[in-house]
Amino acid sequence: MRVTFLGTSSAVPTRDRSLSAVHFKYRGTDFLFDCGEGTQRQFTHAGISPHKLDAVFISHEHADHMLGLAGLIQTLNMQNRQQELKVYGPIGIKRYVDFFKTLGGLKLVYPVTAIEINGPGKVFENLDVEVHAFPVNHVTECYAFKVVEKVEANLDKAKLKKLGLLDSPANRQLKEKGEIEWQGKMIKLEDISKPLKKPLQVAYVIDSRFDESIIRNVEGVDLLVIEATFAEKERESAKLGGHMTAREAATIAKRAKAKRLALTHFSSRYSDDMSILKREAGEVFKKPVFAEDFMTIEV
Repeated sequence: MRVTFLGTSSAVPTRDRSLSAVHFKYRGTDFLFDCGEGTQRQFTHAGISPHKLDAVFISHEHADHMLGLAGLIQTLNMQNRQQELKVYGPIGIKRYVDFFKTLGGLKLVYPVTAIEINGPGKVFENLDVEVHAFPVNHVTECYAFKVVEKVEANLDKAKLKKLGLLDSPANRQLKEKGEIEWQGKMIKLEDISKPLKKPLQVAYVIDSRFDESIIRNVEGVDLLVIEATFAEKERESAKLGGHMTAREAATIAKRAKAKRLALTHFSSRYSDDMSILKREAGEVFKKPVFAEDFMTIEV
């Protein structure tokens, strides 16, 4: 899994940091998490093609996380994209996407579909991954996302033989769908198999106060990408604005036993000196990564 930061600033861009946008790639799957203003330009600088995007996941409807959708949709249209682009976000995202699709009299040559998220659960699935959404504690409806690798199942041949499935073409359906009806019974994949390996997991948590529920939802992830907007001396400001401090973010990572931590979404007040954020996070979690625009992390 490859995670590339296209924007790492909160609220307003700085000289060196654009607004929130994180590109995710695994095998043939390409995602974008949030799409701040100017994201289409960041794709160009990063050397990543937005034409390969399967979906965009918008955490919430604040401008610094979604205004770039307008430019991205229009750029892809001018470049004659044909593949459907799916945009996932909280209830209300559809009205913004529909507006961006027609802004300035635009006539799309490719389909753009908005899917509104209404509560926690799996929101996307293909042959490579699943994407799960869960709500976080911001000043408006906001979701975090967790990408879970789909791993090939190691089927138990003895159990398959007992069920009469050993040489059946239904095996493939069982692997792809996770369950099938067989001889009047529902057979679930987990009942007759073990995963060949533990699936990789990457979580994206942005714009949230410190909340115990986040710890439960990101437990054991291979990489936690999470906001660290303020230092501890600004904790009250963080709380009022629905944000976290670097120490709070590191605490979530430690308590969730995340294998790696990447901090992002930094207030512009630290644009010239990140040392206090690095010190406070580093006191809690060993070797946190402080994301910079165009940084890539391999998982």
